[in-house]
Amino acid sequence: MTTVNFQKRYDSELLANADKLFGKLGTTTGDAIRMFLTKSVEVQGLPFELKVNNNLDKRADRVIQAMRDNGATVRGTINPNGVLVLPTDVPEEIKDWVEHG
Repeated sequence: MTTVNFQKRYDSELLANADKLFGKLGTTTGDAIRMFLTKSVEVQGLPFELKVNNNLDKRADRVIQAMRDNGATVRGTINPNGVLVLPTDVPEEIKDWVEHG
């Protein structure tokens, strides 16, 4: 197995906190990065679940359900100012989500 040198710049505070954490776990930040890479290759992905804000998930779920209840497709137009204009019959839940995320 051939090895290569891998360098990356990190925020000094992040690195100091990581060094403390991994020291408490009996390892180094460098070894923890190696473990991360090894596990990522093993599982063919990130070795942890990525999550988004649960409130956003719940809101998106409500909007998706409203879209399904409304015929599954909502088509809008872009006005000359580049703003999305939704039809007047679009449910308020969908309009609010489009406007505010």
